[in-house]
Amino acid sequence: METFDGAPAPDNGMDPEEILRRSEAFDPTQRVTAIPTTYKGITFRSRTEARWSIFFTAMGIEWEYEPEGLELASGARYLPDFYLLRFHWWAEVKPTGEILRQERKSITFCSAADIDLLLLVGGPACKEYQAIVQQDTFWTFCLDTDYHGTDDENRFWSCGQCDHDYSDMYKLAILAARSVRF
Repeated sequence: METFDGAPAPDNGMDPEEILRRSEAFDPTQRVTAIPTTYKGITFRSRTEARWSIFFTAMGIEWEYEPEGLELASGARYLPDFYLLRFHWWAEVKPTGEILRQERKSITFCSAADIDLLLLVGGPACKEYQAIVQQDTFWTFCLDTDYHGTDDENRFWSCGQCDHDYSDMYKLAILAARSVRF
C-alpha cells in the first residue's frame, strides 16, 4: 500500500481491508464520546475542553470551569463549560458533529437567561467563532485580543471576516493547547 505521494504506507499492524471496512462504517453524525481529562487539578468532561483551558490561560484570559448552572423559570437547566471573567461571557465547547443540536439549545437559554455565549466548535484554531450576543443570534468574533488590541477593553473583536495574520501570542496559545499530551 502507498500514500498519496507514492511513499510506502506506514505499517500500523492493521490489514488494509480492515481499514477500508472501518472507514466505510464511520458515521460523522454519530455522537462523539468525550474522554474525561484532568489537567492542572481540574477534571474536564472532554479533552477539547481541557485544550480550551490551556488556550485561555496562554492568552491571559481568566476563566472558570462550570462555575454554576443556569436554571430557567420553566425548570430547564443549562451548564455552560466556561465563564470568561473579564469579558462576562459564557463559552460552550462542542465537537463538530453536535453543533446544530447545541445551537438550538444555546439560543433558547441565552434568550431566556439574558447571557452572551461563545460557541467554540472543536479545538482552538486560527478562525472566527460564533456567539450569541444580547439575545441576538450568531455574531462572529475573533478571539485574538492581542492582534486587535482589545485585551484591555475586556471584549472580543467582531471582524466579520478575519483575513489578517494572527498575532504570535495567539498562534503560541493554539500551539500550547494542541501540543499538550494528557
